[in-house]
Amino acid sequence: MGTLALPPRISLPPPPPPPFPPLRSSVHSPPSRSSRSAPLSSRSKTKLTLQGEIRMIHMGRAWMPKGYEPAERWRHTEGKEWSYRGVQVWCKCNDTADKIYPWPVPEGTDFQSRITLEYLKKSQEKFGKIPDSHLRPRNYHEPLA
Repeated sequence: MGTLALPPRISLPPPPPPPFPPLRSSVHSPPSRSSRSAPLSSRSKTKLTLQGEIRMIHMGRAWMPKGYEPAERWRHTEGKEWSYRGVQVWCKCNDTADKIYPWPVPEGTDFQSRITLEYLKKSQEKFGKIPDSHLRPRNYHEPLA
C-alpha cells in the first residue's frame, strides 16, 4: 500500500470582531446592597449610566418594595425564600404571568424588577394581550403534550 497524501493546509481568515464593544469590568460589579434599595433619584449618575449599558437581563421574577400597599393585590405566595427582596408581584412560572402585569412601578423598585415590569407593560402595549393557545401550556411547569 502507498502512503496517503495530506491535503494542502488551508488558512482561514480571522474571525470577525464582536458586534458590541467589550464591556468595562465595572459593569460586571453589582451595585452595593444599600444603593439597590435606594430610590432612583438618590442613586449616583454613574450607577444609572452603567444600567444603560446592560445588554441582557433575566426576566424571571419581579418585586416591589415592602410597605408599598398597592403591591399586596399582586402578591405571590410562592418564592418565600426571596421575600427579603420585597413583595413578589410577578413570576414567569405563575399561571397569571401572561395575564397580569403589575403597574405602575413605584419609586424604590430594584432595577431588574423595574425593567422586567416595564418590558412586560410595553410589549403588551405594542403587541396586545397574549392569546391562549393549545401550543403553550397555561403553567410553565406543565408539559406541552
